[in-house]
Amino acid sequence: MPGQTPRRDSEDTRQRVLEAGRVNVAAINYHFGGGAALYGELLVMAHRRVVAQDALYDIAKGDGDPVARLRQLIDLAVASVAGMGET
Repeated sequence: MPGQTPRRDSEDTRQRVLEAGRVNVAAINYHFGGGAALYGELLVMAHRRVVAQDALYDIAKGDGDPVARLRQLIDLAVASVAGMGET
């Protein structure tokens, strides 16, 4: 049912659906409540894979001048994207 919170025991299935990339419409509706919610989950997942929030926080709160912190951010983003080919 759209808008309903999924059961805890279906969280593993939700993760498998996100990883698979191809499932039927019934599975999308059951586990996510529709395509829009699935799309939102995929955006969150992609963001987490590119740059972890903790790493961003550490850079923002770290020592050094803004240029050095920007360099750290760029290095982190490049390393994260380069590592995506491995998963």
